[in-house]
Amino acid sequence: MPAVVGDEEAQGEWIEVNEDDVAEDQDTENLRKAPNPILPSAEEVDDHRCAGHHPYRCWCRECVEGRATGEHRPKTDGRHKTIPTVAFDYFFLTAGGVQRREELTEYPDDDEGSRKLVEARHAGLIVKVLLMKCSATKVVLGHVVPCKGVDEEPHVVKLVACDVAWLGHSRVLLKSDNEPSLVKLVVAALRESRIECSDNLEQIAKEHPEPYD
Repeated sequence: MPAVVGDEEAQGEWIEVNEDDVAEDQDTENLRKAPNPILPSAEEVDDHRCAGHHPYRCWCRECVEGRATGEHRPKTDGRHKTIPTVAFDYFFLTAGGVQRREELTEYPDDDEGSRKLVEARHAGLIVKVLLMKCSATKVVLGHVVPCKGVDEEPHVVKLVACDVAWLGHSRVLLKSDNEPSLVKLVVAALRESRIECSDNLEQIAKEHPEPYD
C-alpha cells in the first residue's frame, strides 16, 4: 500500500511513495550505538580515585588522559614479578609543571647553571621533589626535599622508611637508577626500613640497572 508523505514546503501538494519500489537489499549505513548514558555515582568516583585509578575506567578523565598509547611489549617469559617494587626518581616542580633536570633548559648543566638553579630554589621559584611509585598498588608519593641524596638529619631517609612502612608490604624492592645521590639514598633507606618495619617486614632489598659501558 502506498504511503503518503506530507511536505510542508510543497505548498499543499502531496507525494506518494510506493514501498514496493524500495529494494530490500539496498545498502544502508550501519547504525551507531550511543555510549552508555549511565554515569558513576559520586561515591563510585571517590572510591575509584582512592584506589589509585585502578582499574582503568573510560568515564574517568584522568584514566583516559593517562592511558598508555605506545607499543605493548610482551613479557620475556611467563613469570611475573611477585615482589612489589618501589621506584625512586628526582623531579623539579616549576611554574610550567613537573620537569626533569635535563628539561630545565634555562639552567644549563654546568657550574653557572647549577648556581642559578640553587638560587631559584632558595627563592621558592623551583621545588625539588622526590617521587616514589609502588608497582603493586600504583600509589605515587612525592616529598619536597632539601637536597639530593642523604641529608644531615636524615629527614629524607626517614620519610622513605615511613612510606615503605605505610605501604605495608612484607617483601619489597627499592629501585632507582645509577645516579650516585639516589643510590646513597636507597642504601640508607634500606637500613632505616629494616628498623622502622621490623615487625612485619620479611624481606627488603635494592635494585639498580646494570651500568652502561
